[in-house]
Amino acid sequence: MAAFTDIVELRLKIKDPLGVIAILSVADATARLAVTSPGRQTAYKQLDTGTYYIYDTDLSTWEALDLLISDDRIGVLIDLYGIAKSCARVVKDIMAELGQKLYVSRTQDGAGSTQYQSLRDLYEFYKALSGTFEEEASEESGTSTGRYLRMRKPCIGGGMR
Repeated sequence: MAAFTDIVELRLKIKDPLGVIAILSVADATARLAVTSPGRQTAYKQLDTGTYYIYDTDLSTWEALDLLISDDRIGVLIDLYGIAKSCARVVKDIMAELGQKLYVSRTQDGAGSTQYQSLRDLYEFYKALSGTFEEEASEESGTSTGRYLRMRKPCIGGGMR
């Protein structure tokens, strides 16, 4: 099974949960509640239940996060394909579930804000994200043999001699 750090790396890359820029782990509810100053845009995974929580500073309460794909599924895909190639597959799994997740999502941070108001907008966002990850994986999968060819009289274009 993939390590927790690999799952965190992939979750942050695919933006699930949306608006989170760091994920930390805590042993149980008492350890989570003992965090004196929870970080903004930080999710805390409670290891005994596997649930992700975020601290709402406005309400001064902990909220459970609804994730679009489970850690187990992400771990299996990482084991099968590696982190780079599993990104696009994870996003495609999320796209398959979007029909059941028709909701409005809003994220605001210091740099900007994102708001999805329709299922089509969500689908286009994840489709573009998947395409980006497929490009990255294809660029990273190239191999170099370390050889080069030396030509004395290269013929760059056609023509007469």
